[in-house]
Amino acid sequence: MAELQCTVDGYTKMTTEIMKLLLIFVSWGVAFLETVLPTNLALSVNYIYAFITGFSSWIGYFLAGVNYFGKEYGFGDILC
Repeated sequence: MAELQCTVDGYTKMTTEIMKLLLIFVSWGVAFLETVLPTNLALSVNYIYAFITGFSSWIGYFLAGVNYFGKEYGFGDILC
């Protein structure tokens, strides 16, 4: 398990990983469907799953913005 990096990439990675953990049963279903379906349909299922998990990236961008705002005004050490 890696330590959180207080960067935009670190926050977006964190939120994406949290979303994947929240959707663990959906992840299992996607893995199953990828093995059962033909290649083109498995790829489309994978794209839908990537959209669902990547949709939470805006939360990571927001947290990074709050962190940078906090660094500017002196309370960034509390956030990270």
